[in-house]
Amino acid sequence: MKQTLWIWTALCAVVLMVAFFASPAWDTSAEGWELFSGAEVFFFIAILVGATWVVGLGVLAAIVGVVRVIRRDGRGRAWWRRRGRLGKVSIVGLAALFAVTLVTVAAQIPGGRDATSDFVAFDTVDGDPDWSPNGRLIAFTTSRGSGGVYVVRPDGTAMRPVFRGEADDVDWSPDGKSIAFANERGIYVMRIRDGRPKLVLRGNDFYLPAWAPNGRELAVVKEESGVYRSYDGPIDGSSAAIYVVRVDGSGLRRLLPRYRGAVGAARPGSMAAVSETGPAWSPDGKQIAFEAGDGVVVAAEVKSGHRVTINEAKAGYEPAWSSDGRLIAYQCEGDVCVANADGSGNEHRVASGGGDPSWSPDSRHLVFEHYLYGGSGYGSSPHSLSIVDANGDGLRKLTFGPSS
Repeated sequence: MKQTLWIWTALCAVVLMVAFFASPAWDTSAEGWELFSGAEVFFFIAILVGATWVVGLGVLAAIVGVVRVIRRDGRGRAWWRRRGRLGKVSIVGLAALFAVTLVTVAAQIPGGRDATSDFVAFDTVDGDPDWSPNGRLIAFTTSRGSGGVYVVRPDGTAMRPVFRGEADDVDWSPDGKSIAFANERGIYVMRIRDGRPKLVLRGNDFYLPAWAPNGRELAVVKEESGVYRSYDGPIDGSSAAIYVVRVDGSGLRRLLPRYRGAVGAARPGSMAAVSETGPAWSPDGKQIAFEAGDGVVVAAEVKSGHRVTINEAKAGYEPAWSSDGRLIAYQCEGDVCVANADGSGNEHRVASGGGDPSWSPDSRHLVFEHYLYGGSGYGSSPHSLSIVDANGDGLRKLTFGPSS
């Protein structure tokens, strides 16, 4: 994209020179120079420094010049009649280039361009997808360019960036107007319309924000230190726990009391047994699903802490609660599985080679990370996004690469 804009900038400058110097009727009248009112200076600067925003200044300067000449008492029309055929064609061509330049410059504004057809490198990572509450957009984090958060329609069109910079774990607000995300500096909330992130929690020990259904709070994962049980006796260490914080950054508190029982093969009181990560709220906000221990997906009542196990045979990670409250999707050892949210089982695979699922608002579809080229869901292995029906049918590509 930058190369294309640079070429347009050069073309504008060349045609500008032709318009003034190749015309047989060239003169140095004030009207002639005032028509472009210094626009050529901006274009030459743009070429020298490679700054595409300078082109926009040149376009504005030209528009101002045209308006000023037209408002003169007929002298602007006389100046036009003195232009030779080549001069007139060149000026018309320059006007067309101005229009194209305006479009391409506007395309550099975050949220102002369709990046659906952008070329992506084979090692691109599109991940952390989350379906908007109205179903019209899917937000995701990406390594494209300098990284950031993009949105795309479920049919794969109208892809555009909404935030440039480091971002992970994107999550839509219930009203669909804002997103939350994390990076090494902390947890942020950002209104999609203005694109200015607000820091909610500072520090890289917070991650995986999940917007509560009430829209006023976020569940976040926090690393907390403590004394834990091990085979060699008590040890000092840290483990992940789910906390809740208001969107304005106040009222940080632990959501559930520390679990005292065993979790799978993890012994009571061990770091694995008390670990809580990957929070996903139930639609009514009365329960929360998360990964406990090592690969055990549970659903817990917020008030009592009572929990039921969701996954059965396979280790589970990255749970997502369906909008109708009946099902929980999760990554199951490198695949996408779905099971009943009440703990009654019925675990079944709906897609292979993927994870981090998110439900459509009607609970009929799932968008998920698709691990490409035999890669895993960890590290920097290439990921794209795919969509599948909740029953496992209709697998289709959303961003790039193969869909199966």
